[in-house]
Amino acid sequence: MKTRINKILGAIVIVSMFSAISFSTMVSGTGGDNPLAIYLTWEGNGGVVVDVYPTIAQVNPGGNFTISGIPNGSSIVCAYLYVGSWEYFPHTASATFAGNSLGNVTQFANDPGTGGPIGSSWDLCAWRWDVTSFVWGNGVYPFSTFNVSRHYGSALVVIYSNPLEPHRQIFINDGAESLHSSTSTTEFFGVIQGTGTLIVFTQADDYSGLNESILFNNVTILGPGNIFNSTSGPFASLIYSPVNTTQGTNTASITTDLDWFGWHLAILCVQSDVLDASIDIDPDTINLKSKGKWITAYITLDSPYDVKDIDIGTVLLENTIPAEWGDVQGTTLMVKFDRKEVQDFIGGPNEDVDLTVKGELNDGTEFEGSDTIRVINPP
Repeated sequence: MKTRINKILGAIVIVSMFSAISFSTMVSGTGGDNPLAIYLTWEGNGGVVVDVYPTIAQVNPGGNFTISGIPNGSSIVCAYLYVGSWEYFPHTASATFAGNSLGNVTQFANDPGTGGPIGSSWDLCAWRWDVTSFVWGNGVYPFSTFNVSRHYGSALVVIYSNPLEPHRQIFINDGAESLHSSTSTTEFFGVIQGTGTLIVFTQADDYSGLNESILFNNVTILGPGNIFNSTSGPFASLIYSPVNTTQGTNTASITTDLDWFGWHLAILCVQSDVLDASIDIDPDTINLKSKGKWITAYITLDSPYDVKDIDIGTVLLENTIPAEWGDVQGTTLMVKFDRKEVQDFIGGPNEDVDLTVKGELNDGTEFEGSDTIRVINPP
């Protein structure tokens, strides 16, 4: 299976960072002016797991992340430690992870906001460390930090690959968005149409919100109400919401009123509504002068799907030519298409042509795949 990983600037988890503070009037600098941006996209057979470590305005926090849910036989694609804090000014911070020193890094994002219990100016800062080489799978991972002043939550994000998992796209959008009495929106680009999960992680959220919401593609999927309420413990929340994606650009938004908190991560994990099938068309070269009877396509599906469950009556070539008959041969379904219909459809010779085969399983699940053949028309 092919996999693809692209780093840009972001992904789909939502993290918020600030103490349990609420205000009746909007705090300066918290108006959704610093939205999360794309950091990473990955595509392949696999998934993502997240754990959160909450604290109460802790200085130099440290503790344990517990990672679970990674299937046996998986490989770690990437893993990132996120730490956020409210500071008087941006600066470097250092960390250790699983007994390894991660060194000093400058915050990758910060968002100033004026307010707080004493009217001070607070910068919401976020630091990120790549800990891929220190994560082996499910387990407990200790961490510690230095030069972090007012911490309410950290996150560990792990993407894994596994050939038995569905083919998925995973997007990580990250940053530092200080948010109060406003809405912030982050965008995901190049998304497939399908079903998936939006993971929202916020820090420094409390129980004061009355009209908080999460929206996906401008549709409310959670709320309104007290949504960001330290669901992972004081004071951080990790929220999972099912979503339906459209092809192209998708958006995730969060809205808050009285509660002032920080948003650092938004993670989108999506799989296509259409199964990716492996298609092998025989012959590899089609002679337009041939008087043969059939064009054959061999269809294979990834586990746990079984070609025995394919409804042959739904199988079409180029969405037009129906399969005349078929036969299961081990883990492959062989189907036959009328050769004259295929040759009439193809048209001109001496070119490479992509032919797509699609159909449905007995439960209505769709599949689709393509193969490239050569077309000739000898004298």
